[in-house]
Formats: sequence, C-alpha cells, structure tokens
Amino acid sequence: MSLYQYVKPTKQITWAEISWTAGFFEGDGTINQKTRTISVGQAHLEPLFRLRNTFGGSIRKRPPDSRNPKGSMYDWYINHKQTRAFIRCVFPLLSPRRQEQLQKTV
Repeated sequence: MSLYQYVKPTKQITWAEISWTAGFFEGDGTINQKTRTISVGQAHLEPLFRLRNTFGGSIRKRPPDSRNPKGSMYDWYINHKQTRAFIRCVFPLLSPRRQEQLQKTV
C-alpha cells in the first residue's frame, strides 16, 4: 500500500479509539475551514497510520521548509464526507475552542 494512496477505514471504531483520536487531534490537529479539510501533522508515521486505518484519508510527506528543514514531517488528512464523520465521532470530547472551530467547518 502506497503512503500517498487514499484508504477507506479498515477497522471498527471503538470508544477507546475515538477517545485517543480526540486527544491526539486536540493537540496536533489542524482545521482548514476554507477547504473543509482536517489534518494532523507528525514526524512519526505510526499514529498517522492509526488515524488512516480508523477514519480513512491519506498521508503525505511535507516538503522541506523553514519549520521542517529535513522534510521529515508527514500529514494525515481527510475532507468532505470524511470530515463530517470524523466530527460526529470526536466532537463531544473536544475543548470548547476546538468545537467552535469544527462548527465553522461543517
């Protein structure tokens, strides 16, 4: 399976998985309200594979820049239908600040 290939969810979503995802997204997640895209950046691929297996989506390697000079960062991202499903799962567990951001995305 290619790192960059879109993948549909492959595992059953459990409450533990939703809780882990909410905490991980709260700390490292990004919301692009213009494109309705949700992403999480990480240097390690393992948690991004976990997100992709649970919610689908894609993983891409970031190009080198001033914040990522070695080009060793990756992003998991979802958009459109996947974003709505993701929001329904994690919304009640997020901080009020994140909830407000997500409400503007839907």
